[in-house]
Amino acid sequence: MTDNMVLMWKDLMSTLFSCFDEKLLEYIFIDGFVSPESFIEHMLFEFCKYTYYEIVPKYPLRHFLQYDSMDNSERMVYSRTMDYAQKFKDKNYELLKEKGDDPKEYAELKRKPMNTISDRKDGYELSEMDLFETKTIHDLELVKTIAENRIYSSKKISNQRFKEIFSDYDIWVQELIERSKKSDEDMVFSTIAFFTFEWKYAIEYYYHLSQFLIENNIESIEFFSTWLFTGTFEFESRFIKTVSADSRFIKDRIELIPIFFDADCNPTVLEIYKRKYIELLTIKTLFFKLTSTEGGLYVDWFKDNVSMADIASFFRDYNVFQIWQQKSFDNKMIKTLRYVLEVSSTFNKNM
Repeated sequence: MTDNMVLMWKDLMSTLFSCFDEKLLEYIFIDGFVSPESFIEHMLFEFCKYTYYEIVPKYPLRHFLQYDSMDNSERMVYSRTMDYAQKFKDKNYELLKEKGDDPKEYAELKRKPMNTISDRKDGYELSEMDLFETKTIHDLELVKTIAENRIYSSKKISNQRFKEIFSDYDIWVQELIERSKKSDEDMVFSTIAFFTFEWKYAIEYYYHLSQFLIENNIESIEFFSTWLFTGTFEFESRFIKTVSADSRFIKDRIELIPIFFDADCNPTVLEIYKRKYIELLTIKTLFFKLTSTEGGLYVDWFKDNVSMADIASFFRDYNVFQIWQQKSFDNKMIKTLRYVLEVSSTFNKNM
């Protein structure tokens, strides 16, 4: 990492222990399964991600495309795809608002209002990431089959097609990995693109979990445990207040699979671990509400004091791509992964 990012890491660590209740931190980290260092790494990532969405340039759609040379049918394809992508963002954002929360960490979910003629004439402003996400939803079938709850049904997606869909996804990830090696900007873009996809669709998490279930001859899992690591929900903190949050600890949650899904785990111990994880989400959410010594939000102070080169240096060390695996399927793996996806879809249907 750059010297500046090392200083930022130290500042976040100092903030953790100076701004949060000592008993809460002891409860989470003493004999816990996530270290303070690992948590601060994740918060550093979250702050970098927030910074990227705040500073990256945004333009009308025509800036990215040869819009004037496109026929009406081509324009309609992009328009429908953008609406399809935004539908799921709106759904998540409204869910958070209903729970009484409007956190800075969800800034990327907001849609520009179209209240005036001028707004409608200019159209929606997009970053390169917004366009990339839209194209991914249009081009990558895996996204639609998950969002529409079809992937877990062998009647809707055959085993052969299942393999092909996941093969296309693996190629997509490999292309991001190759792009990340080109420049600081490409490293930041590719890392956030993969992180956001994994946060929303949890492909690597579900694949790792399926492997664990097969290796340990586990035939069923508890809904709440999968929901805890992939859902957006409201919960009661024992130390602070009711909090709305989602789980974006995409590296840690894979490492925690053997703890939370061990068939021999003592139920009392498992409940303690669940509560510790919930309180970890509490701190993550409240970090975005902290104020700096200068009076503004701490996350905005961070944004104003880091560069793209700083962020890229940290992302190279953090290496979110290490959770990716080249997928391999036999019939048992397909059946197990379908089951895991179906259990997780219970939450999505109820959103």
